[in-house]
Amino acid sequence: MARPVKPERLATIALAAALACLGGCSSYWPLSEDLERRIAAEATLEPSIADDDAVRAFATAAFRGTLDEAIAFELPVAPVLADYVRLALERNPGIQTMVRQLEALGMQVPQVTSLDDPLLAVVPPIGDMAETAAGQMDASVGLSQSVPFPAKLAARGRIAEQIVRIALENLRATRLDTVKRVRHAYFAYYLAHASIAVTRENQTLVGHIRDVARAKLEAGLAPQQDVSRAEVHLYELSNALLMLEQQRRSAVARLNALMDRAVTAELPAPVAFDPRQTSWRLDALLARAAEANPALQALRQKVGRDLEAVHLAGLAYWPDFSAGASYSFVGGGISPIATGDDFWNLSLGLRLPVWLHRIRAGILEKNASAVASALEYRSRRNDVYSAIEDALARVEARHQSAVLFRDAILPKAAQAVAESESSYQAASADFLAWIDNWTRLLGLTLEYHQVIASLEQDIATLDELVGGGLDGREAPTAPASIDGGAQPQEREVPR
Repeated sequence: MARPVKPERLATIALAAALACLGGCSSYWPLSEDLERRIAAEATLEPSIADDDAVRAFATAAFRGTLDEAIAFELPVAPVLADYVRLALERNPGIQTMVRQLEALGMQVPQVTSLDDPLLAVVPPIGDMAETAAGQMDASVGLSQSVPFPAKLAARGRIAEQIVRIALENLRATRLDTVKRVRHAYFAYYLAHASIAVTRENQTLVGHIRDVARAKLEAGLAPQQDVSRAEVHLYELSNALLMLEQQRRSAVARLNALMDRAVTAELPAPVAFDPRQTSWRLDALLARAAEANPALQALRQKVGRDLEAVHLAGLAYWPDFSAGASYSFVGGGISPIATGDDFWNLSLGLRLPVWLHRIRAGILEKNASAVASALEYRSRRNDVYSAIEDALARVEARHQSAVLFRDAILPKAAQAVAESESSYQAASADFLAWIDNWTRLLGLTLEYHQVIASLEQDIATLDELVGGGLDGREAPTAPASIDGGAQPQEREVPR
């Protein structure tokens, strides 16, 4: 017949369990207020990671291939480049992926800084039980908790926070890269659209040239080959339009994809851009990149993480602890003086760091990683500086080229076409001169639009390299923009 459990037994067990759970549940290094605030500012997407059912439904849909397709949502009336950039920043799945990864890393801080779960050990009344002066032990239950050297939890927390800071810089880098890609796609779309407009205008011009040649042929003042040459050029322009339309559709698809919009959805006609004024100084751009380029900032945070890892490796010389309590249930014994009283005891443990060669090897490993990260930062900084100098040189050269095309080359080429037309109609010049001048004007006009598109794409690349803000749009967490950036001058694309 089982003996009733003594009240003091239950009280002792309850007290030990409460103390162990309190230590295991409440001991962690909380996320810093600054990082918690920054993560909260980003974590505004749906579904919320706190909504378990919604998360499972969303992920299951992706796993099954039934996730909603992108739709052809309405764009603002007469959208400009800034509208496309804004929509991409709001909707781009790549950016949202980085936000989710940031949320996940933020949740690692309380995990790596919490104590391990307490261990509950039970000795059931099976086999040969110990015999004491108080009687035979019926069973035993104990709780133990491992406790690392206190500074180790703090170091783990700081390492996890550095990883969060790296993720924040990677998120900003993804945003800047998305802005650059939108601008590249937009100006590819602009170039294709402008080239189509120019080519169609030239179809009209060549049709006029053919008609003039045909009229002179009928009057016996020109050979048949003049008409044939004009018709060949018309066929060439029709073929060029096919290729330009393919380029336009590809650019539209890229721009829509960046906004998470149906790739087949049409876009309004883009506006054209005159060459913008550029007066950026190389030394100012390099200084800005050193403080605002997210790739460089992420590497600096990586160095900080490795320094904390060196500190944590050094703490391995300090011992970890363990503490526990056990309660033993005692029944009647063979001794006439056996009392049958239960007993309890406490235990303390110390993990001795005696394998010093292993600890030292761990420190040297972290030292090597820290130096490698510092050198990686130096190498990447050199690459960024070189890329900035190259991009700035291209921007300056293309700006000068665009101005030269606009103010000198194209007006002179157009004048040559007009003069050769007048001369041909007056029979003072041959047909080939007229066609050659027209061909040159067409090529130069298309090249001008190519220079304009390349100029804006190079500015977009330069903007990403220095951390954003060159066009008046302030990059997230970036320093104040430097002087010299001017907004592109928008105008209607010729039709």
